[in-house]
Amino acid sequence: MNDRRTEILEATCMIVAQGGVRDLSLQKVADQMGLSFDEVDRHFPTEMELISSAFDHADGRATAYVADRIQAETTVQRLTHLLTFYIDDAPEIREDWIFWMELETGAIYDPGIREVVTDQTGMWLAMIAGLIRAVQSEGNIDEHLDPDASALRLCLIQDSLAKQNVIGWITVDDARTEMVRALDHELGLHATAESDA
Repeated sequence: MNDRRTEILEATCMIVAQGGVRDLSLQKVADQMGLSFDEVDRHFPTEMELISSAFDHADGRATAYVADRIQAETTVQRLTHLLTFYIDDAPEIREDWIFWMELETGAIYDPGIREVVTDQTGMWLAMIAGLIRAVQSEGNIDEHLDPDASALRLCLIQDSLAKQNVIGWITVDDARTEMVRALDHELGLHATAESDA
């Protein structure tokens, strides 16, 4: 990626993390970086393109952080790690969640932001549902379970726990514990393990 483009995205992420999406403008990014408006506009002609690209940038850093820490030998472990490791105090994760929380708020009022949120949510749900289907195919959970419905419930719980952690209402350890409990309850993992014993 072009260095200047990356620098603009980094500055955008910082502005959003500090003041929210509603505080963002191409001019503010330019002022923050000591650049002309035209130089920012050359890379990102619209605020919506800038917001979407900046979220992808923040999310990419968070994904890389999580990927480096996943030591999964089974599909169940990978699913568990994905749902728990995205709850973290690391700057990469925290900034990603702040950005996401801001986008969700902006989506209430802005159709363009709503489209970004809808697309990103759909991709995440599809990935989690795909892992649940893989666990099903391995015979580790009930074959009649609806992967899409389970993915939705689990992602809603993860979303809530991660946000409460960002706010400071719950610790990372407690949030991860509750996420694992929810995963076990939703998929019946303990019950399956006991029946196989």
